[in-house]
Amino acid sequence: GVDGLLGAPDEWWRELGAIGDADDVVAHVEALAAAGADAVSFFPSKDPAEAIAELDQLVAADIFRRPE
Repeated sequence: GVDGLLGAPDEWWRELGAIGDADDVVAHVEALAAAGADAVSFFPSKDPAEAIAELDQLVAADIFRRPE
């Protein structure tokens, strides 16, 4: 139930999706890359204003950098 979700360890969320702050999102994407993913998709909110804010946060956090 909800109580179980609230008590879930942070590392579980990083495995499930790009959930949390920018560092959590980076950790999730890096784990996917380490597992062999060569592309990752993000799906922002349906609300345009929220979507723009979410994408702005990702860009500001440099989530979209490419490995060298």
